[in-house]
Amino acid sequence: MKIVSIDPVTLAMRVACGRDEGWRIPERLASLLMVARDCNVSSITCMLPNDLPRAVREANEQLMARNAILRHGSWIVPDGSRVVPGFYVAGANETFVCARDSQNDHKHSIFIVGSEDNVDRASLCAYLLADVMGFSSTVAFDVRFTVYELLMNVVEHGLEPGSREWIQADLERAEDKLLISVIDRGSAFDPAGDGEFDLQEYVGARKRRGLGLIMMRRMADHLTYRRESGCNKTILRKSISSGGSSPPGRKEKSMAQFEIGGPTPMGDGSYKLILSGDLDAKGALSMEKMLAHLLEEKIFKVTIDFEKVSFISSAGVGILLGLVSSVREAGGDAVFVRITPKVISVLRLLNLEDYFTIRDSVAWGV
Repeated sequence: MKIVSIDPVTLAMRVACGRDEGWRIPERLASLLMVARDCNVSSITCMLPNDLPRAVREANEQLMARNAILRHGSWIVPDGSRVVPGFYVAGANETFVCARDSQNDHKHSIFIVGSEDNVDRASLCAYLLADVMGFSSTVAFDVRFTVYELLMNVVEHGLEPGSREWIQADLERAEDKLLISVIDRGSAFDPAGDGEFDLQEYVGARKRRGLGLIMMRRMADHLTYRRESGCNKTILRKSISSGGSSPPGRKEKSMAQFEIGGPTPMGDGSYKLILSGDLDAKGALSMEKMLAHLLEEKIFKVTIDFEKVSFISSAGVGILLGLVSSVREAGGDAVFVRITPKVISVLRLLNLEDYFTIRDSVAWGV
């Protein structure tokens, strides 16, 4: 499977499958559907070869009949797609470009003008591309997390406010290796530097940020940095399994924006919060306001429902640590329920699943 086009705003996609993929086609499309729902993608148009075996074609037709966002398309290349030296441009506007290496279907580049909105869009695009390249959903999620954290680090710390500098993120599958690199012209900063995580020190200092780079170092097999000709280049390498699937869990659907429902009284002196959407940098600001409200209203016993949270960044982890430590200081606690596998996988990077009180988890091994 390879990407033919992607809308820079809606992320609506067109993909092409080869005849030699056979029964892998419905399997790959089913995986892409789940990731697309996480990303709130409106449509996936699939171009299938005409000479597929009848049984394989019927299986794909059944999949399309049962999923409204998946549709069959012709082999006509969209007008906006074009080839430039070294790249096939799958989607572009004035601040965002998604391209595939013209010689390698397993290497893609995303170019963005640095902004929080573009960082979020680029991380979603990387998530989709990783699935198209055949990574498991677990590895694809790691790609989304890594791209988000690397790009957000550049936007927040490397570029001047309002800068129109472009940032490049490259994704490549090389046999059993995942390679992610980010190139920018911002201030020199080495994200591969030393730095251990001390939970008690972090909570005691009432910090909320600074976890992203530590989490990436733990996720990667190797993280390197160099500065050449005024550019920063950060490269993350990770060994991956070519097969397998993610552990079982409920389906998750990403919402258009982060929302908090509640606090709703539970009748036993505790209150419930229902989270939905991506708990990223913007979501962390909303949670920070909610924390201030809880402390002001002297609400110290809270149950937080994570079922509709399919992504969490280091900023989200930071505010959760702040919330839990604050209510515990006041003699209460925060209980996490229906927490999803992808959120658990991020918490495990810092060995936090035992620090938080987690019940009724849908994640594996909890």
